[in-house]
Amino acid sequence: MVIDGDSGDFQSQLATALGIDGGQGSGTIHVLFDISVAANRLCLRALDVLLKSKCELTVAYTESTTYHPEQADFEANEAVWTSDDSLGTEKGVEGIRPSDEFPGEHLDAASNVIVLLPNFRHERSSAVISHVDPALLTRSTDDVVWILGRPHLDKDIWRRDAMRKLNRISEEAKVLEASTFDYRETWRLLESLYRERWETSNITVSPLGSKMQALAVTLFCLRHPDVRVLFSTPQQYNTQQWSEGIRDVWRVSFGDSAEFFGEICDAGSLQLEGFET
Repeated sequence: MVIDGDSGDFQSQLATALGIDGGQGSGTIHVLFDISVAANRLCLRALDVLLKSKCELTVAYTESTTYHPEQADFEANEAVWTSDDSLGTEKGVEGIRPSDEFPGEHLDAASNVIVLLPNFRHERSSAVISHVDPALLTRSTDDVVWILGRPHLDKDIWRRDAMRKLNRISEEAKVLEASTFDYRETWRLLESLYRERWETSNITVSPLGSKMQALAVTLFCLRHPDVRVLFSTPQQYNTQQWSEGIRDVWRVSFGDSAEFFGEICDAGSLQLEGFET
């Protein structure tokens, strides 16, 4: 069965196909959701319905052996990779798309805070900032927060630094760092930022980074429905630069998803082991 992930009735089709529509499943249905090659906007849409349904949910992610660009290629062709005209892993911005599942609850009188989890293309992050408030493109301010992904393998740490260079992030910008794999780190940072700004600001999150960070954004937004999610979609993808091979397979088991969703929404009942919440 094929379901269009961008269709208006995607969630109802998915729930019906899995037999979990209306949250009335038997509780014995085990859903394994492999997010390895899913776009982040699809991750958020699917996880939203799965975490609100009665099923046993496991999220899987396959770590690749090779992620592009590789270090030698980037260092030899840095001018090409940093150019807006180059294809790279992708090119251009087709448009900014608000999330149907996480539209937020924003007040006109409040200031705006944008939290960006960037990828290797400057244009997509810039388009999000411009969509929210073009004035934020030309000044350094705490109203734009960057969460850079930190690879868990030492040999890939250079990608974090390259990400900063590619997105033209100034030394004065507010920059935080979280694991690309341990979703709890990103979730913890988002919760900390929320506590600092929710009373005075409209908060927008744009998950352009890793798949596991997209999982963190989903859990965070389920907990805080006032937060808005914006997606920035590219004009063109370059399949020649997609990741290759299989290194390891990672799984996160949420058990009874309906029970876990209740814990997310119940203030004080959720504890991320090893982290402050």
